[in-house]
Amino acid sequence: MMRATLLSALLAATLLAATAAPAAADSSFAGLINGCPLVVLADVTVEADGTLVLRVEQVLKGHAASVLRFPTSSPAVEPGWGRAIVAFFDPSTIAGGVTHAWHVTASGAVDPERIGQLPGIPQTLAAMLAWFGVAPATDTERAAGAMPGSDWRWALLALGGLAGLAWALRYSRPSRQPKAATSS
Repeated sequence: MMRATLLSALLAATLLAATAAPAAADSSFAGLINGCPLVVLADVTVEADGTLVLRVEQVLKGHAASVLRFPTSSPAVEPGWGRAIVAFFDPSTIAGGVTHAWHVTASGAVDPERIGQLPGIPQTLAAMLAWFGVAPATDTERAAGAMPGSDWRWALLALGGLAGLAWALRYSRPSRQPKAATSS
């Protein structure tokens, strides 16, 4: 019974560590990103019918198709931007307020207009990619579509699960030592 309780506690702690968001104020860049299930680096175009098209260059957090299309009614992304980092609270809409976007210039500057400045926001594309722990996409990856960024929480969860399983197997087996003969 004690072993089962310890195993349950170990697995619960592992799951909590894997899913807990890093401590950050909600008004910071980290706090905003923690609340977004999807963050992408994308090329921005507007089609003739007014549809805003994001051709995903790199997925920084979450999972996304290589092309995202949205109606242009009050978007968080400015139609004149050629490239942007877009953080979605709700990936089904690009409306301002539920989606945050930062313009990326050809030189790699992030949000040079200072529209979406938050404490802790990286000021260059290289720093932004480093913040997310991803390397810049190669031309081959851009042609193949968006590749999801790595997420350390899944690795931690898997490692904790394996450790818990090893512990359970080691300590839940009955002892194989020969029983001492009893004298009468």
